[in-house]
Amino acid sequence: MKSDFDHSLLEKIEWEMSGPEIERESFRRIEQEMGTTPHFSPRERVIARRLIHTTADFSLVDNLRFSGDPITAGLCALKDGAPIYSDSSMIRSGISQARLRTINPAYSPEHLHCYVA
Repeated sequence: MKSDFDHSLLEKIEWEMSGPEIERESFRRIEQEMGTTPHFSPRERVIARRLIHTTADFSLVDNLRFSGDPITAGLCALKDGAPIYSDSSMIRSGISQARLRTINPAYSPEHLHCYVA
């Protein structure tokens, strides 16, 4: 099937915002949409906001629940150098080795695993 889309139009687009500006605006809008969420602690809210940003799924506000202390457990696992698994190469690529090494200097690309896509 032939597409009628004129790809030369893409060359004419002038982006008015930089990548970091787009990210800030995205998080601002997510915060606005989330409103007050009393069932999230401040640390949980940061995680929920990042999940919404990653998935564009605002239903997470109503459906996401934390039990136990998963944030502390995750941070402890990172400090111990636990392997990290993701379900996409894009996520794996976006994980900052430099930031991981501030938590545990032994982290290397071999600690990141993706077996799905």
